[in-house]
Amino acid sequence: MDRVGTPKQLFNDKKRRESAEWLFNNIISYAEFPPLVPPIMAEASKEPRKEAGGFMVASDRNLDIVHPMLRPDINGEDMKKYLEITSFLEIDPKCQDLASYRQLMNYNQIAYLELLPLAPMIADKF
Repeated sequence: MDRVGTPKQLFNDKKRRESAEWLFNNIISYAEFPPLVPPIMAEASKEPRKEAGGFMVASDRNLDIVHPMLRPDINGEDMKKYLEITSFLEIDPKCQDLASYRQLMNYNQIAYLELLPLAPMIADKF
């Protein structure tokens, strides 16, 4: 899915309707996990907002996503946990470099997708 977008993007793409219908009819389970932290944590990042979405930037209001798991911007205990996580992962908690920004602000990639198995006559073609 990563190369064609998220299931939500696929379902809203009229050009890929046939693929979207196949996916809809074959999904067992799909869940997008909440972002780890709010986009304000990337305030020091210089990464521009991409039109297609997927990455959060500090100016985003993100009203269409669930609340983040941690709120280090307003909660001291969450900040401690956030700094532990970023230290362990050796990434910049301010998201100033591209790699850290991508690791922390790419909320669309944290998902679970389970599909029905392909029929045996189709599966051995792959």
